[in-house]
Amino acid sequence: MTAGDRPDGAPEKVPNAWLWHRMDRDRAAALWVELAEWVQWLRATYQFTQGHFPACWYRHTAVREELTALMAAHKAAYADDAGPDAYRSDMTAWHTHEFWPLMNRLKSIGNFADCTAEQCHYKPRVVVTVPGLEEYIADDLEDRPERAETSTPPQAVEAADDGVPAQDMEAAITAGLAELVDPQKPYGPARFEDRIWIYDRRAKRYLPQPDSSTDPS
Repeated sequence: MTAGDRPDGAPEKVPNAWLWHRMDRDRAAALWVELAEWVQWLRATYQFTQGHFPACWYRHTAVREELTALMAAHKAAYADDAGPDAYRSDMTAWHTHEFWPLMNRLKSIGNFADCTAEQCHYKPRVVVTVPGLEEYIADDLEDRPERAETSTPPQAVEAADDGVPAQDMEAAITAGLAELVDPQKPYGPARFEDRIWIYDRRAKRYLPQPDSSTDPS
């Protein structure tokens, strides 16, 4: 689906590639293979025992989430975008700030107490919510103010002496209806509707230039 396929014309939001609860079947299948291979490498490389890193890690949802994040961080730390021979510190940072802290808290978050090398005894708890959540949210929203109206991008600009309010021109630039002559100057001259507009700081408005065919120096 493209932006043109949506009724509101907005671009389709693509779920984050690491969110297990929002993955489709193909993405989940690919990630399971990737994660299982990586965790096997991790356990073998660092020689973790059953007592510290149980073999049934994949049945423990919190552990799976943590290991997925750890794997993604590991791939980022060892990425070769800086060059395969580049000296870097993020590999050490991954061990110090991400890997070992997770290993040290793994047992506490995994609920591995009754698990053995032969059998997993983990039983996920049903997380309940006290009745009344929907009503509480409705009451909370009722007490909040509505969103303030924002200025909409102008679709046309008359060559009026009073110009265009700064917020309208900014909205037009954001919407792609106008562009800065020099992107490095946020309040520099802007090109809009085949004209050049200059920002007047005192009036806080963009004023049209009489000769639109000549860019300002």
